[in-house]
Amino acid sequence: MDTLPAPKCILFDLDGTLVDSVADISASANFVRESLGMESLPESELASYVGDGAVWLMRRALAGRHDAPASFEELDFDAEIAKFRAHYHEHCLERTTVYPQVAETLEALAPLPMAVVSNKPEAMCVTIADGLGLKRFLGTVVGARSSVPVKPDPALLEIALAEMGIGGRGPEVWMVGDSGNDVLAGRAIGATTVSVAWGLTERGRLEGFAADRMIEGMGEMVGLVG
Repeated sequence: MDTLPAPKCILFDLDGTLVDSVADISASANFVRESLGMESLPESELASYVGDGAVWLMRRALAGRHDAPASFEELDFDAEIAKFRAHYHEHCLERTTVYPQVAETLEALAPLPMAVVSNKPEAMCVTIADGLGLKRFLGTVVGARSSVPVKPDPALLEIALAEMGIGGRGPEVWMVGDSGNDVLAGRAIGATTVSVAWGLTERGRLEGFAADRMIEGMGEMVGLVG
């Protein structure tokens, strides 16, 4: 795709795209580990587990570790997920920050319809977007919902479009994110896909998903939109 079509709306991922949330996510994952008598994991390792939602994050954070408790096989995983979510919701704004150029870019792109579409539980997405001053730019914030598949399934993208009153799929819908899940979900509805180089996915792996564009800073979005 040489020339990108003008967008009728832009959908943004949250973690690793608009906000740097690794420190708070890691602290909550380690809170659960420590409550089970397990050692803390480094942020860099836990960051590699982010992107597929809280359930997969904690499966990865708790599974197969040499310091797992003797009762690990009988662990009430649902209870540990609830523990993580409660702790994280309470602490999700302690060290989370907006990436450079994000607020200025969203302001420059207004009044183009924009939304967040994230695999993070929706209540946490709303808390972060509101607490960091991003909600005023967004028509809707869509996060993980009960019984709705998360990205790379396009279901959450479809919900966001419906809530914004945007009809139809196609390249005039843009999906911007830092992971292969974002590219695949966008591609599933025929969207134009933009990958961001500063997020949680290693660059070489991200390039393998072959988004329509990759940007090095959020400010580049203004030029892409034209």
